[in-house]
Amino acid sequence: MRHRLLSAVRSIRLIPSIGLLHLSPTPLYAGMPTVNLTEYGVYRISTFSFFLAGYLGATFVIYKVWNSLQQDYERLPRLTFKSALLATAIWGAMFVLVLTMISGARELMTPGAWERNGAVYKLKEPTIEEITPADEEAARIERRQKLERLQGQLWVYALQHEGKFPQSIEESDFPSEAWTVPRQFEIQYVYYGGLQPGGQSAAKPLVVEPGIVDSSRYVMFTDGSMALLDGQELQKLLPDSGSDQPESSDQSENSSDE
Repeated sequence: MRHRLLSAVRSIRLIPSIGLLHLSPTPLYAGMPTVNLTEYGVYRISTFSFFLAGYLGATFVIYKVWNSLQQDYERLPRLTFKSALLATAIWGAMFVLVLTMISGARELMTPGAWERNGAVYKLKEPTIEEITPADEEAARIERRQKLERLQGQLWVYALQHEGKFPQSIEESDFPSEAWTVPRQFEIQYVYYGGLQPGGQSAAKPLVVEPGIVDSSRYVMFTDGSMALLDGQELQKLLPDSGSDQPESSDQSENSSDE
């Protein structure tokens, strides 16, 4: 009898050990087959289980809150757990619809600015695009056309103001876009005010592109001509030894008095 009791106690002690072996399985060797999920499958199961747990948790909260309110407001019908599941599904679908509309509006306002990163989207990293000779030529044509439009405005201003160009950019009353270099984020031209339209013998730089544009910059002269000059050629022509700061009106008055 005593021997049987000892055997029963030993068997009971083995039960926790067997349970631990089942909870922490080890891989089998010697050709024994093992079935494991792939990394993608593990992620899918973990995502689905998290969604299911959240869904059931939200349903339980709605179920409890509704029935607690039903005790204070007798007109409210009692909510069953099945009805709470259906109500949570409907509200979830409405939220998904709203979020989809927000995402669509964001994509329409910033087309091509978002890229997928796993389960979410993030802004694309800025990339430096390769500039081809055709792109350079197109940009150069655009720069010249912009200066030609500004040239027409300046000559009309001179005809209306006794043959004188405006003393400054502010005095011209031109739109700010007229003085802005194309593709350069609101960077303005360098303007030398206080000059008059003149012949070829008295041609002076009137409007010059800033140095940030390119190594070769367009120059508009007072005789109406334009030229694409490099840094050394431009340095010889500018009245202040090639810098991008125009000569002030005080300096021009002093030099005329002398």
